[in-house]
Amino acid sequence: MNYWEWAATQPVDNSDLSAFQAGYNTTNTVQWWQGNLNLERYYSFRAVNRAVNNMDLREAWNMYFYHDPVTDLWTTIPWDMDMIYIPTTHWSGVINVKNCLNHSELMIGYKNRGREL
Repeated sequence: MNYWEWAATQPVDNSDLSAFQAGYNTTNTVQWWQGNLNLERYYSFRAVNRAVNNMDLREAWNMYFYHDPVTDLWTTIPWDMDMIYIPTTHWSGVINVKNCLNHSELMIGYKNRGREL
């Protein structure tokens, strides 16, 4: 099956995004996070945004979620990077998928990625 065949199986509305958002706005189980969010990419996304002080990142702004039809996992994608390295606080610099880090084993993965970078 090629990419376009997989993509054709995705919803034509935002119902998949709405379901994902409803899930990540709560602290779900480790298994839920592993089955819904590309954790390795999120760890990199968060660590790099922290390292470059991207203070314009906030929920529903300056980033996108991509639902990969092959893996069925959501991935964070940066957008609007014009406020990196600013010396003041503008926004929190986080998005609600940070709830995955409420689980110690997922926090360890994130910290390990930060140390690796």
